[in-house]
Amino acid sequence: MKKMNIIVMAIAGSILLIAGVLKIQQLLTEPVLSDSFWESWAFFVIQVPLELGLGIWLLSGLFRKTAWLLTLISFAGFIGIVLYKAITGAESCGCFGTVKVDPRITLMVIDIPIFLALVFFRPVGQKFLPPPWPSAKHFFPVAIGTFIILPVIVAVL
Repeated sequence: MKKMNIIVMAIAGSILLIAGVLKIQQLLTEPVLSDSFWESWAFFVIQVPLELGLGIWLLSGLFRKTAWLLTLISFAGFIGIVLYKAITGAESCGCFGTVKVDPRITLMVIDIPIFLALVFFRPVGQKFLPPPWPSAKHFFPVAIGTFIILPVIVAVL
């Protein structure tokens, strides 16, 4: 069960990082995305660093239960947004920048399966926040690197 949680959280983190990088590429190559709130430049500038930060957090393995809960909430939100786009007939979910993916495919292949996997393979026996704290040699490189990368991304965008 613990290994499956690690695998599911790594998959979710990787998908978040890929989606964030593709959105950065879209923001840097397309001047205006859309009049829709979900695909506006202002929303992406807020969403991209949060998505990348959560992806890095999931892959780092720090504070597993807290990361799991935020990821569960995030994917529930993704399901709501993509379901709205599927119902309104949007051509693309906008999840992966310039890579156009039908919202129904994203919903059925990525969002719902990851959400259900997160629900089923939750971190058991973990605390929401420490103590015990992670080792300094693991925590500080991840934290400092992340807190440098995210503001730089916002400034560039």
